[in-house]
Formats: sequence, structure tokens, C-alpha cells
Amino acid sequence: LFSRGPANVLAVYLPFFSSWLFYQGDSVTQLLSWGGIIFTSVVAFILPLWIALHTLDTSDEKGVIEVYGSYTVSSKVVQKRRLYILMGLAMISILAAIAGNFVQQTHEEEVGVGVSAKK
Repeated sequence: LFSRGPANVLAVYLPFFSSWLFYQGDSVTQLLSWGGIIFTSVVAFILPLWIALHTLDTSDEKGVIEVYGSYTVSSKVVQKRRLYILMGLAMISILAAIAGNFVQQTHEEEVGVGVSAKK
């Protein structure tokens, strides 16, 4: 997409220099906390379910590995329904993690906990 010079600026120098803005107080902790919640939520919960739904739509293969003996494959409609239920539960768990992070940050601000309060 970019030549070597602009690619280095965007991939190396810009993130490095902009990170200095977050070295004030407990901003780094908050950045890592939010980044962890969002990145882990997408990689561990949303993306695998989305790939399973996409594969179910585009493939006619059974896709079952018999690990625990014989396993009967449900129809595509039942499989889709189950995946959508799992996606809904994953969304609820992600929203609970986000709400918990908000509550924790609010509580820490009220109590005065954090690197900036300890100085």
C-alpha cells in the first residue's frame, strides 16, 4: 500500500511517538485494559463464530471430526440457530466485561486509586 518511507512512519515512528502521550499517570494501564478487552473479545469470541457462520453459508461439507464417538450433524438451520445463540451470549459477555471495566474505573476514581493518586 505504501512505499518504504511512509510505511515506516505509519508502522514504527507514529505509534512510538504517540505512545508518549499515554505515559502520564495510569493511562497506559487503561489503554492496555481497554485494548485487551476489545482485542480479546474479537479474537476469542466474535471472529470464530463469524467464521463458523460464514463457513456454514458457503460450504456443503459436514465438517464434523469424530472425537467422542458418533455425532449426528444437525441441519444447517439448527446449526445457524445455535451459532446465533452463541453469538448473542458472546455479545452479552463482552458487554459485561466492558461494563465491569467502567465500574472498576469509576470506583478507582472515587477512591483515588491509581498511579497518579499515589504521587
